[in-house]
Amino acid sequence: MTLAAPQTSTNTPLIELKGVSKTFPVRQGLLQRVRAHVHAVSDISLQIYSGESVGLVGESGSGKSTLGRLAMRLLDPSSGTVHFEGTDVTNLHGSGLRTMRAGVQTVFQDPFGAFNPLLPLRTSVSEPLQVHRGLSKGDCLERLRELIPLVGLSLSHLERYPRELSGGQLQRMAIARALAVEPRLLVLDEPISALDVSTQAQVINLLEELQRKLGVAYLLIAHNPALVRHASDRIAVMYLGEVVEIGDAGDVYDHPRHPYTQALLSAVTVPDPDAQRTRQRIILQGDIPNPADPPPGCRFHTRCPYTMDICRIEPPPQYPLANKGAVRCHLHTVGALEGRPVAELGMPTVVTSA
Repeated sequence: MTLAAPQTSTNTPLIELKGVSKTFPVRQGLLQRVRAHVHAVSDISLQIYSGESVGLVGESGSGKSTLGRLAMRLLDPSSGTVHFEGTDVTNLHGSGLRTMRAGVQTVFQDPFGAFNPLLPLRTSVSEPLQVHRGLSKGDCLERLRELIPLVGLSLSHLERYPRELSGGQLQRMAIARALAVEPRLLVLDEPISALDVSTQAQVINLLEELQRKLGVAYLLIAHNPALVRHASDRIAVMYLGEVVEIGDAGDVYDHPRHPYTQALLSAVTVPDPDAQRTRQRIILQGDIPNPADPPPGCRFHTRCPYTMDICRIEPPPQYPLANKGAVRCHLHTVGALEGRPVAELGMPTVVTSA
């Protein structure tokens, strides 16, 4: 068995989420009656193509991990559909869902919590091969002999227990396990946030090298926009369950169209000390609103320095951009931008929550 890059198509999305929403009931009282619903993900449409890396950024609680779990079908959407390789997998169960999940694997945030501490790593990494491919122990070992060197480890690491490896080594082992069944898509949910800075760079470089060799697509969920820009072809920015901006990674990073994206990127430290000293931080006042009771109109209007009357009343439609991206903001529909970067409006004043 040899590792090979899968055939790719630039026309049909590898995975496509169409109008996907997810709500969670809030139960209270002795009878656990439903009192409210948390709107974790609201009407999101997203496409990822073969061999492409799409970064997903936003504050904690914005719905990034929930969206990733919806793509993997670890969660069932409340509405909308999920298509994988052209097939609607929204209502798959049993063997059909198991087959789909062989094509969509994940790497979780905490490598120490991703493995059974009582089992040697050889057993944990072999499990997907036994479940999805039905391989014998001998065939599993043959597959691991090809796989483990790809992630920069030796076969001796397989005989160790999770506690015997460093965080970086264990995350490499998690990547190896995810790649074992040759998936077409990896959902990387904060794959480096639990690691130190030097190890973070090693893991990101490893992921980029593996993508070049294997042609696997990534959905990279992270808080750090600079990291996402480095490792992604496109960036999607989430706020309170909605994708407010999406586009080419370099264009979104250098010329943000949405005020939230502008504020998020202003917090990123740049490596040039002179440039860092001249940058002005945009500080948004207040916290992200309660997802169980999102504000009317634009969900960002309670913290936005450019708020207009219409922002408090009407949700902004998706405005297509010339760079094949899109933004949800009234500044582009009835305001002054019409697709141009939000920085053209000048540096905003600090605002407080409405």
